[in-house]
Amino acid sequence: MKRQHLIMTAVLVAVVAAMLIGTAGHTAEKRGEKEQPRLDAVTRVDVGPLLNKIDDLEAEIARLRSTTEEIGRSLKTIQESVGDMQDSMASLKRPDKWQYHFLYRVSKTAANKLGEQGWECIAAHTNYILFRKPLVEEPQE
Repeated sequence: MKRQHLIMTAVLVAVVAAMLIGTAGHTAEKRGEKEQPRLDAVTRVDVGPLLNKIDDLEAEIARLRSTTEEIGRSLKTIQESVGDMQDSMASLKRPDKWQYHFLYRVSKTAANKLGEQGWECIAAHTNYILFRKPLVEEPQE
């Protein structure tokens, strides 16, 4: 709500309260009861604390809006990153067929040479190392 609306609402509530208190005295007179103290026609209401609270709430709303916008920017960045990763992952297709190579005499030089040729070590034992790489099928003519 706008500040003016809140002030007007507070003033209206005070006026209605004053009217009700004034009416209560007249009703008491009709019933023969002791009359309640009446308020003057002009009632002063201190709206300062209410205005301070409104200022505090407006500041909190501004802070929350700023935080929400910042979170929105972060989410957008994350979504873009996820999209980029999905595009990258889509381009990585796992081969359907593999070729395998056993290296029976385990030597570092031989294993490194196979690695340079695109072979991937998938198992190792004291007597052998198992390598694999995607099977590239030659186009048939």
